[in-house]
Amino acid sequence: MINAGMGPSHVNNFLTGCNIPPVDASTLRKKQKELAPVIIEAAEASCKEAQREELECSGHASLIGVNTGKVVEFDVRTRNCSICQYHIGKNEPKPPHECNVNWTGSSKGMEPDMACSMIQRLAEDGYTVLWRTKSLKARVSSAVMQKNEGYGWLSKVNKKSLLSPGHLTILHGIRKDRRPKQIRKTQSTTNFKRKRLTIKGDTYGGEIEVQEHIDTETIPSKMKFEGEESVVVFDLETTGLSRKSDITQLAAFDGTTVFNEYVSPREVISPKVSELTGLTFDFSCDQMYHHGIPVESRDIQIVLLKFIDFISKKKKPILFGHNIAAFDIPILMNKLRQHSLLSEFLLHIYGCIDTIKLAKRKFKTKDIGNHKQQTLVTKLLGIEYDAHNACADVTSLFQLEHFEYSEKDVFPFNAALLTDSYIPLIRASHITKLTARQLAHSGLCLKHLQLAFNRDSENGLKSILLEHGFNAKTVTSFTKYFTCTEE
Repeated sequence: MINAGMGPSHVNNFLTGCNIPPVDASTLRKKQKELAPVIIEAAEASCKEAQREELECSGHASLIGVNTGKVVEFDVRTRNCSICQYHIGKNEPKPPHECNVNWTGSSKGMEPDMACSMIQRLAEDGYTVLWRTKSLKARVSSAVMQKNEGYGWLSKVNKKSLLSPGHLTILHGIRKDRRPKQIRKTQSTTNFKRKRLTIKGDTYGGEIEVQEHIDTETIPSKMKFEGEESVVVFDLETTGLSRKSDITQLAAFDGTTVFNEYVSPREVISPKVSELTGLTFDFSCDQMYHHGIPVESRDIQIVLLKFIDFISKKKKPILFGHNIAAFDIPILMNKLRQHSLLSEFLLHIYGCIDTIKLAKRKFKTKDIGNHKQQTLVTKLLGIEYDAHNACADVTSLFQLEHFEYSEKDVFPFNAALLTDSYIPLIRASHITKLTARQLAHSGLCLKHLQLAFNRDSENGLKSILLEHGFNAKTVTSFTKYFTCTEE
């Protein structure tokens, strides 16, 4: 009865429908009360086992109406107040204000406290809260056991209650458990996933947001400076040295306006990086510090949107940065992709220039020692600065803008993605990796060349590739590839 989620009246309706004598409702309720502690104990044990398997658990609480499916009550707990933190950071007395702090306990204690508050308010408003009978807890425990242990839980509880496990009960549980396993196994196959993509269309395809930015109707022509381009120097500070690290600071400078935002990371800042940048983050109070001084940090998505807004106000902005091709751009691109903002970002970027390549071309190592930004600023400008502060990095690098650069030094922000489009040709030895990178830095992806070939065969390819400085051998390689593909 508990397993099926039925009450005494439902059970008797079922029995009489099968021409079986009904059981008195009081007898059924009495037996339910006897079994409830066993079921609840089993459910609690199952939850403890699940907690051991799930090393780090997090959750949330909400009250949703059964009939309407709408939120009927909510509550908020916070340990932070921006006004308090601002004045504490300046060692000033806090002015009278409506403080947001309403919780001082642990993070795990927030959810049960909010649940109690919400239920209490509903009860005070005259709504009935079904939590007074053991029947409710037994039914919830039954659902927990079914989720954690499968349909075979009933036989285990019967055995623990000194009842027969039931041969038919065991067989029924095995059959019910087998079905979800078969579904999961089928859904994990390549054929099933491919079929789902076919049914759903491109909208549900992988990385569709990344692919949207490639305009296959317009083939980009060779870049030419018109004197309208604006220089924007940018730099990142991160939690580590990996390309998958979180951003902790994003700064940019256009010669007039400084953009500087600290970002709340989702992973711990490595001690080595923290020693260099002076940035630390206290997850217990969601507070970032720069050399021990509290600073305001924001969510990465908010910072990215603000950066896009900053860039969009510039005319044909070219992003400058030191060693950005190898470090800053891949990390920034990962975050833009995670938040589905890459396409929007690419609409406002005219190109990128890595100043480390300009420095290596202009200065020999034996003359300057190395090509680090700090070394260049010290030797060329004669100034010292905080080398691992993104804001100081961009303002100092802007002063080194006298490096000579041309259209050949500009590359697309998404050059790595454009390079990946040539992987089939690289694997088939039609072109080299170097050629693929050169094509990508010209702003051309494989779809652009395919479009040129479809429009005017070899002549279309020749027109595009020769314009971008590629030789006849490259034209021949792509002509052979597209011809073989058509056949």
